[in-house]
Amino acid sequence: MRDLTSSWTARREGACAVLVFDRPPLGTISHRDVEDLERELLGVADGGCRAVILTGTGSTFIRHADLDDLAAMASGTSTSGDPNAWIRVLRLLDRGPFVSVAAINGQAWGGGLEIALTCNFRVMDSQATLAFPEVALGILPGVAAHRAIGLLPEGRALDLMLTGRVLSAAEARDWGLAARIAPHGSTLETALSLCDEFLRYPAGAVAAVRDLVVGARDASQRDQRRAQSEAWTRLAADPQVGVLVDAARVRYANGGDSAHALALTQPNATTEGE
Repeated sequence: MRDLTSSWTARREGACAVLVFDRPPLGTISHRDVEDLERELLGVADGGCRAVILTGTGSTFIRHADLDDLAAMASGTSTSGDPNAWIRVLRLLDRGPFVSVAAINGQAWGGGLEIALTCNFRVMDSQATLAFPEVALGILPGVAAHRAIGLLPEGRALDLMLTGRVLSAAEARDWGLAARIAPHGSTLETALSLCDEFLRYPAGAVAAVRDLVVGARDASQRDQRRAQSEAWTRLAADPQVGVLVDAARVRYANGGDSAHALALTQPNATTEGE
């Protein structure tokens, strides 16, 4: 029987909706969690909020995608929810009837980074980290690699996705991936302050500017999204992916942190709070 408890809680702060993700013990995001996020975002749109902030709890924004779902997809079995919900959610975050802000309070790796990169703004806690560890599992970021490619010079995009490099908040800002760095523990407050900066202006003008900036990249990224999806599907069909994902799940079960469980070996792969 499906558990009907959502990993998302919502509240309203003036014209801004705040959605908080909390899925213990690891803080990974499943397909079912993404479906729940889609429902929350549609509710935000219906409620007339002009901005939406996504954040997490403790030292985790969204750790990464749920490994059980990855294993199920690699083996061709059913997952916790509709995999296509990812595409619908990212479309809403990218160009829904609100400005989206990722308040990255802690670790945002893999699918968590894909969600954050799709938001219109990113605010990072000074101790938060970003990473794409998918290469260690024999795959690539499945839904928003094109956002990193569009935001970064080629060499930095390759560095981020080929090496599993873990970026600190300061590095993310230097790379252009974060609009604001918040003092430790005040990420949500900083994100709300950022929203105040643009919510004071006429709604039509704010929406037009956001749509102008976001729409400018359509022509080049449509083909990238298609190629990215096809490559992910091809790579996930390799039986070795299931072996790597299963090994990662075992290392998590044995108490390993994310860097160990995902077999990231570089010295800067540890995360705050682990």
